[in-house]
Amino acid sequence: MDLYNFGGLPTLAQAKALPKGVSGISYSTTWKTLQSSYKGAINWKPIDNAISIAATASKRLYLRVHAGDGSPADLPYMVTLPGSCFSSGPTTPPSVTMPMPNDAAFQTAYGAFIDAFGARYNGNQVIAKVAMCGGSRQGEMVLPTCSQWVALCTKHGLTAASLEDSWKFFIGKWRT
Repeated sequence: MDLYNFGGLPTLAQAKALPKGVSGISYSTTWKTLQSSYKGAINWKPIDNAISIAATASKRLYLRVHAGDGSPADLPYMVTLPGSCFSSGPTTPPSVTMPMPNDAAFQTAYGAFIDAFGARYNGNQVIAKVAMCGGSRQGEMVLPTCSQWVALCTKHGLTAASLEDSWKFFIGKWRT
């Protein structure tokens, strides 16, 4: 069974001090941390640093890159909801801005990011697991149910079928 140290990226000393039974470290970041503009260059340094720490400590890396509310702020057609729509998380922010999961601009831009990620890291033996989530808060596949969200779904054509299609698109991109 694989056990991963969860939390912020540990220092090299902390990673080396993990018990033998802990096989890896977990690192979470956001798409906008790596690419502040969806049209701009991607800064791979945070991931490269996590890979370096894991490799030097003889650990594997469980990597998470969140889109959704972690999408670049200049992504077009983003929607903003009151934080109360997301009250089930660890904190309730004043508001959450994120793309609609079925939005073509989001799918195209995040799809390009996924392609670049794969071109750079596919086959990297230090990366054991990649969790790439979609268009909600904290990268989860869970969407709100508040009345504002329901109204946005109607306005933007998000149905159960189009949501499922968006997940199939992103899952297919990551598998490739």
